[in-house]
Amino acid sequence: VRSTLLSTPDEPVAVESGSIVTDALLQWGVRVTGQAGVERSVLVESARVDRHGKVQNSVVGPNTEVAAGEVSSCVLGPFVGLHHESLLISTLWPGGRGNVGYGANVGSNHTSRAPDQEFWAGEGLFLRLGVNVKFPCDFSRRPYTVVACGTDLAPQQVTIPFSLVAPRQEPLPDLPPAYNQISPAWMLRENVYALRRCEAKFRARNKAKRSRFDFAVFRPDTVAVMLAAARDLDDVPAVRPLYTDRNIPGLGKNVLTDSDRVRAVEAYRFYARYWALGGLLDRVRTAGRGALDAADDDRVWAYQRELLAADGLLADPDEALDLLADMADRVARDVERARQRDDARGVRIIPDYADVHPPVGDDPVVRAARAEAEAIRDAVQSLTTASATRSSRRVAAAR
Repeated sequence: VRSTLLSTPDEPVAVESGSIVTDALLQWGVRVTGQAGVERSVLVESARVDRHGKVQNSVVGPNTEVAAGEVSSCVLGPFVGLHHESLLISTLWPGGRGNVGYGANVGSNHTSRAPDQEFWAGEGLFLRLGVNVKFPCDFSRRPYTVVACGTDLAPQQVTIPFSLVAPRQEPLPDLPPAYNQISPAWMLRENVYALRRCEAKFRARNKAKRSRFDFAVFRPDTVAVMLAAARDLDDVPAVRPLYTDRNIPGLGKNVLTDSDRVRAVEAYRFYARYWALGGLLDRVRTAGRGALDAADDDRVWAYQRELLAADGLLADPDEALDLLADMADRVARDVERARQRDDARGVRIIPDYADVHPPVGDDPVVRAARAEAEAIRDAVQSLTTASATRSSRRVAAAR
């Protein structure tokens, strides 16, 4: 009713199985099925609403799926998954690439006063089972963060990325009960497998032909946020067992242990360096060592070069590339270790777990991480061997 469907033979729009669409724009490849309802909304290409899903007064981004959930007055970016009964109200999530678990309740459109409250979600946010988000709340500057099952988020702003937020395991006498516990860089330290899986999953599931995506988790914007968090966590006025937002701005209504703080700083800087060294390898392979100091319009390399120079890694490119190969091996081991924890737990609990789950070595994400590490080491060895050969020839010619 009063709607526009941009349907073509190659990218048909489907409204079927008792679904109702009113005052809406459905772009190419959109599907509204399973008695779903869409009102006063825009569904961007290849979005889907299914299994009694409801979308009202919202923009739903490409490749985003609302199945059984309810979305009202939201702007959702690409690849958001609401595959179960859950609620999103007044949520601004332009980065998308996240997931909303069963029973998650994201806010209400007012706090018994003016209806002007909202939730800002960051790229890659994962709200697990039964999470409750109270307005106003701002996670927009903390990409790829997980909120654990059953967590209640009080109104807050958090700027620490790649983190885990979970209920406290023990009460603390001087801390309000609404405070949870935050583990910064937890996704980098304990679950880099999930980040690699996200990159592969979104690349494989992309059906949009007009939207363009950079599927990499580590990009200049995410790396900049990581390094800003590392500085904030490292620059504490005094070391103490526990920290809150009174000690470190950006922690929100969460408590942080000193051991997690120290490990987070190392993880943020490790992956920022790893990303920058990857840029060094690409630069040497495509333009040669002589281009490392050249100024051009490559803004990504300019930022990577800035990070490498600050760490003193441009003085000896061969040594820096050797470091990259070692770091790639560590990343591959961390990906495998994260996957192994699932297997170890499953075997302890489910008697036939090993019979029906493929071994870690056959996991495509683990295999891809190993292959990447091997490819990096092979490339580094080839480049350093060629560099040594050229140096030997120059010495011989000088004689």
